[in-house]
Amino acid sequence: FVFPYLTDWPWSTAIIYAEIFVFVIEAIFYRILLKISWRAAFFASFICNLISYLLGPILRSSGLWFYW
Repeated sequence: FVFPYLTDWPWSTAIIYAEIFVFVIEAIFYRILLKISWRAAFFASFICNLISYLLGPILRSSGLWFYW
């Protein structure tokens, strides 16, 4: 994440705000590009973020994780 390094906030606070920001921006992106309802756009954003969240531990446990 780049967002926590751009602010002087504690890491946990910056991550919370960054995730909310990304969730909303993704929903707007899906709404405009896919031409779906707001409800479907927010649901798609939620599902994509959930998959991303769940994939992290799976990739780390299989040795496919890389650090920036």
